[in-house]
Amino acid sequence: MMRILATGLSFLALTACGTVTRGTTEPVTFLSEPPGASMRTSFGPGCPVTPCTLEVPRKQEFVCTFSLPGHADVQVLVTTIASGTGGASMAGNLVAGGLIGPGRPSR
Repeated sequence: MMRILATGLSFLALTACGTVTRGTTEPVTFLSEPPGASMRTSFGPGCPVTPCTLEVPRKQEFVCTFSLPGHADVQVLVTTIASGTGGASMAGNLVAGGLIGPGRPSR
């Protein structure tokens, strides 16, 4: 039973290595020129006044809408970019002796 559990955990750890090493969200700072605009995202949260920082999902693209009285609303598409260092870090972990992030099941 432990081998099946260990195999399953290893599979999950390898398929979500970015999540294990970096988490599912990331802080993003939103700025506007001029400052003081309100900002809302297409997935819900926003800020009453810029500059501001929000935790946003790592793998989700979204649209930010900035509004300021006397100015036209501006929409900005926020996209995700895969980091080239994530795979190298996980490969280094494997070479260094195993999966560091998720740990090892006890025997």
